[in-house]
Amino acid sequence: MPQQELEFPLRDDDRDSELRSALAAIDPDGMTPREALDALYRLKKQMTET
Repeated sequence: MPQQELEFPLRDDDRDSELRSALAAIDPDGMTPREALDALYRLKKQMTET
């Protein structure tokens, strides 16, 4: 299945830096599908918190 690249408008603030670090720490190839889904939901939650 081809991978899609997601584009997000990025801002240079602390939250974006934290999100980038959290995303970089994820190893999707080493995760079960459930672990990957949980990681995605954590990132989504982190993204919407203010």
